[in-house]
Amino acid sequence: MGYRACHLTVLKFDRRIEIQLRTQGQQEWADSIEASDSYHNLTLKDGVSPDSLRDYYCGASDMIYSQEYGRPLDPQSRERFDRARDLVIDQGYFRGKGE
Repeated sequence: MGYRACHLTVLKFDRRIEIQLRTQGQQEWADSIEASDSYHNLTLKDGVSPDSLRDYYCGASDMIYSQEYGRPLDPQSRERFDRARDLVIDQGYFRGKGE
């Protein structure tokens, strides 16, 4: 669903330990998903969510990637994200600016 962190697995004291390497934007994205899951009783990380939220988080992931790595975001992706953002606000998942 747009998750871009790097995962490393190491063996320490005969146990596997997973280490996740995230940028600041990736961390904020992951925290937001966790908060949405808890607040709306969803499992977004498992892909169980309304299409509108899935589209929003996929678009947000693309936006974060383009900003953090200095890559241009194509206009169609920006338009898709804007539509998804407006829809999740209209559906009451998030508040709009100034609310």
